[in-house]
Amino acid sequence: MTTTVSAEEVVIIGTGGLNLDLMLPIIVGIITSLLLWRFLLPSSLSNLQVAFEIDDGFYEVHRLTKNRSDALKIIKPRPVLIGVLLYLMAMAGILIIVTDVVDDSLIWNRGPTYYQPVLVITGLLLALPIVLSPFISLYAQISRKSAADSIVTLREWFLNVLSVGIVITVLIIPVAYLGLTEYNSIEDDTVDSMRNEWSGPGEFNYDTSMNSFVCIDTRGIHSPLAVIDVLDEDSCNSQSQLITDPVTQEVEDERYGKWVSNSDRIEINRFLIMIEWISLGLLVFMLPTIVAYGRIMGASWNMLVRNKYRTIRGNPTPIDPDKPSIIKRFNSTILVIFLGTMPLAAVNGIITLA
Repeated sequence: MTTTVSAEEVVIIGTGGLNLDLMLPIIVGIITSLLLWRFLLPSSLSNLQVAFEIDDGFYEVHRLTKNRSDALKIIKPRPVLIGVLLYLMAMAGILIIVTDVVDDSLIWNRGPTYYQPVLVITGLLLALPIVLSPFISLYAQISRKSAADSIVTLREWFLNVLSVGIVITVLIIPVAYLGLTEYNSIEDDTVDSMRNEWSGPGEFNYDTSMNSFVCIDTRGIHSPLAVIDVLDEDSCNSQSQLITDPVTQEVEDERYGKWVSNSDRIEINRFLIMIEWISLGLLVFMLPTIVAYGRIMGASWNMLVRNKYRTIRGNPTPIDPDKPSIIKRFNSTILVIFLGTMPLAAVNGIITLA
């Protein structure tokens, strides 16, 4: 039998309320990241090979690493090391978020409770990779120096940095202009809606309408929010739906009607527009990273799927001529599943932002 509970408010505890259970997410994030750094990452990069298809079914194979010590050597060059550190920072931030969400419901049996310093640290761990990765990815594509060649003249460095700045600026300016244009048009669009909704005596009165209240549907994520046709605050506040918590599977009574003045309604719609265009701006800002990742995955996706599928079936492949073990076949199965869902996840992300 399903239990119905009311949605609980998010609690953020300041620095004065420190206790161990609030620090658990960051402890888990740090320990897991260290394990990734010392064990999982070197293991995943050991026995690393690069294959070039020279004819149908024929590959020219180059072995880059044979064991863990070889794997540690290839991540020592400074550009590679910076990329690895950014990856570990992002993974630590994600692990902290996941632990923070899960432990409240499954371990401590409480509502969403967050420790302010942990939120700040999580924000920094996620923000630095997000901000730096487009610049680093674009710099690597523009620069003609390899990761192993760390000797770059001051002139080359300056021209590369200038080129990166120009490309990023050219990408961001159109998005910023269109977003600002739509943001500034929100008041006019909302006033037009207010004219259509006007039910007062005589002609439309701007000041009176601005001070009057309407019921908006807060379930929307796009501006302008829909208006619910009710006459009083009580009816608005009683608008609700039952939703299932994805972690606890408990059914919560979510109230989605909000009684606001038309002036506040304009500010809410402006906020939603701002969020929409910031999201789109981040997508465009991350475009160099997406392109770099897409080039790598696009060049190797077909070969990876075909060869890992053969590994799943227990057959040797041109890039792995030895008969695969059970563990290798299991790992290949997981990789094929990930490879199959990658295009779907990418398309879903673009459609969601669009």
